[in-house]
Amino acid sequence: MNQHTILIVDNEKSVVNALKRVLWKEGYRILTAHSGEEALSKMETFDCQLVLADQRMPAMNGIELLTRIKEKFPNTIRVLITAQINLDNFSKDFDQSCIYQCITKPWEPEALKILVRKGLERYNKLFKDKDQSGA
Repeated sequence: MNQHTILIVDNEKSVVNALKRVLWKEGYRILTAHSGEEALSKMETFDCQLVLADQRMPAMNGIELLTRIKEKFPNTIRVLITAQINLDNFSKDFDQSCIYQCITKPWEPEALKILVRKGLERYNKLFKDKDQSGA
């Protein structure tokens, strides 16, 4: 079984560490970035199946980052993390498929694990199976 790679992007190191603590026992390869530019650089180097990106970051917010990832790495599952309770503000981004799912801070650890697991199942169904069949 190939190990899935997840990229966690947040300018706050404490948030990155908290996300890593929740997900590390799940068997994923976890990469981290503390800015949008650093995240894009890591995406160029590593094959990431899922990205968790915070909305509120300096220089490049989460939606901007996930939009750029969608353009350059369309097979990557993109998840937005936000402290904003009203997710209606992101409906356009969902409609344009920039975002697979959104999770709010503070997150429930089990809900985060399930969201990531389902995102990776979606990745496997949409992309991995096609790669292995030679299609």
